[in-house]
Amino acid sequence: MTDDDIPYEPELMEEVADQRLRKPETVASVIRAGMDRKGINVAETARRLGMNRVNLYTILRSKRPVSLAMCVKFGEVLPINAYGLARLQFEQDWATLPRVDLSNVIS
Repeated sequence: MTDDDIPYEPELMEEVADQRLRKPETVASVIRAGMDRKGINVAETARRLGMNRVNLYTILRSKRPVSLAMCVKFGEVLPINAYGLARLQFEQDWATLPRVDLSNVIS
């Protein structure tokens, strides 16, 4: 079978190209997407979460991490998987940890 034998599907190719160009998801982008799907603004989201708008804006600008308890609250208020949000926050936190050279540690 050669490359010429493989059928060309433009829709599939566009989908693959879109996935490659898409920015990686962040906690803030997932929360924003949940707010968009629910059709509520920042003020209403903050009210439902029991927090003020300034704190929510700080989270949405990725200036403050989201605790496990807040992930659960976001999952209750927005159409977001709380576990997935917590895992994404963990991955972001892990990526920002300083790397330590352990090559000279005696085991």
